[in-house]
Amino acid sequence: MADFSQPGSEGQLPEGFEDWRWGVVYTVHGDMRGSLERGREYSTMAMVRRRIARGEEFHDFAELYGRAARIAAARAAAWGGLSWIAGHGWGAFGEKVPFAYAAVRRGVLHPSEGQEVPAGLETPSASDLAQPNLPPRGAIAQPGEVYNDFDFRDPAQPLSTICLFSYGEMVASHRRLPFEPFVERAERLAEAHRDLLDPGSAGKPVAIVRREWMWATNPDVAVVHVYFDAGMVT
Repeated sequence: MADFSQPGSEGQLPEGFEDWRWGVVYTVHGDMRGSLERGREYSTMAMVRRRIARGEEFHDFAELYGRAARIAAARAAAWGGLSWIAGHGWGAFGEKVPFAYAAVRRGVLHPSEGQEVPAGLETPSASDLAQPNLPPRGAIAQPGEVYNDFDFRDPAQPLSTICLFSYGEMVASHRRLPFEPFVERAERLAEAHRDLLDPGSAGKPVAIVRREWMWATNPDVAVVHVYFDAGMVT
């Protein structure tokens, strides 16, 4: 039986496994964990990053944007209320490991009586998504929730089917807090991500290979790593 009263881990990754090549880094502020306050605007952002060839002139941002938009919409729907596109951007970066990305931030609001809901931005056209669109620094405000979907696996190497879901939840203080509720929330989101990778797996148990739980400080963040076997190569 796992001891969730203190940092720990269970399970074993296969020999030769390369960490942080494929998965999700998810971070949520504590005030977006429970029910959202009526009349207050929140936001959730999804970013999708994919490895590209060194020196590649990348112009196919439509697929990345579509995936980021679907994730952001799903996360906004999970919070209920009304939502809109509050910011977005796409481009390519990286020297050691070049990657292309698209990010979509959605505002989320349970409006008070008579409160107007922002119209939001239009979905970009195919021609818009054929060229980078890097927003000015600071144009995408810090969201309350970030879902960073990444795939940096080298297609020239055998692709691992083990996916990492890294869950981080900011808390006021970690003193005397047990890890069990954080692990449960991480596993639920890992299952939802597995279903996103393979919709045919919906309703089936997640094949968890390893779990890790720990604290990061300044600020205090409960961190849970869930490694699961997606049983497929995307």
